[in-house]
Amino acid sequence: MSKGFLWHIFLASCLMAGNRLSAQTSNWPEIQQHYKRAQEALEAKQDAVAIKEFREIVRLDPKNASAHANLGVIAFTQKDYARAAKEFRAA
Repeated sequence: MSKGFLWHIFLASCLMAGNRLSAQTSNWPEIQQHYKRAQEALEAKQDAVAIKEFREIVRLDPKNASAHANLGVIAFTQKDYARAAKEFRAA
């Protein structure tokens, strides 16, 4: 899979999540912290850490499209297509 394809999926997930993330109030600061840590983990190629952070975002905000989409991308790159499909549907 090309990095370009993953980048496009990531950008699409960010766009989909824009309205959803802006609607957060009480959990927003905590979600931001987890999202930052998840992005840092992805950049460092630490998928397990990123998964943990994105799952924490989903725990705080079960309908968070960005977190689900990112979990889907990670699962897809790990060739766990069933889990990827589940996360993409949730996004």
